Amino acid sequence: MTKRFTIPEPPLGDIVKSWFLKDLGEKWRNYKCSLKQKYFDEAFTPQYVKNNAPTDHRSHAGKQNRSLQTTVHTAGSKSFARYAHELEKEKQVPINRADLYKAVHMRSDGSPINPDVAEKIRRMEEIGLNDSGSSQTSNEFRVDGSIGWSPSDRYAQVIGPERHGRIRGVGLGPTPSSHPANTNVRSSQPTSSSNERAVFMENRVQMLESEVASLKSTIQMMAQAWEQRQYQDVPNNNQVSPAIHRSSHASRKTSVADNADDAESAGADGAEGGED
Repeated sequence: MTKRFTIPEPPLGDIVKSWFLKDLGEKWRNYKCSLKQKYFDEAFTPQYVKNNAPTDHRSHAGKQNRSLQTTVHTAGSKSFARYAHELEKEKQVPINRADLYKAVHMRSDGSPINPDVAEKIRRMEEIGLNDSGSSQTSNEFRVDGSIGWSPSDRYAQVIGPERHGRIRGVGLGPTPSSHPANTNVRSSQPTSSSNERAVFMENRVQMLESEVASLKSTIQMMAQAWEQRQYQDVPNNNQVSPAIHRSSHASRKTSVADNADDAESAGADGAEGGED
């Protein structure tokens, strides 16, 4: 109760807690009563219910389907990849699907699990003897130490062709179209995902180029505005404002006039001294 509800501090908390427990008990009794009225029948004794319990149809169907499977492997909980790795370390040769099939369908005493498996193993070994001098083994495809396979190997000739999307006995990853023998199909018909990615990258490059051009134009405009502002803020030393030029010209006129007056007064004083 304390995990789901906030209980006030005593003494109010004690009152709330007591009311809550009483209400919860009443609701629980009512619920049990409704269940009994809905489902209980005095004729259904424990022994009757046990004898008439419904069968598990899913379990029965699973057992029936399992009984129809003829190629039951003996690998248990160990994965096929671990079996292939151990066989490769033991034999010091690459492992293909036929070798793995024989290893995981044999009993501990070395006998096949059933006659159907024994017949398939015999056919695979017979095909292997006939193809020992051919290039069938070299045509098997392996990636990073995985199980060798090809669309026409011994396993495929006995078990049957592969379905789309996976390779039997190899696990997730490889598909029938991923074998190097199918390179002509992939080279002549590129996948739609590659085309879509190429178009996306081309559009992305064009968008980035336009953004770079816009940024260059903006930077150039900012640089020109900055140069004009610097030119206006710093005056040129060779230029003088018109007001300063006029004031200096007026001062020169005044000084020339003063010098002329001084010269005239000096000449007059000299003349008077000569007469005396």
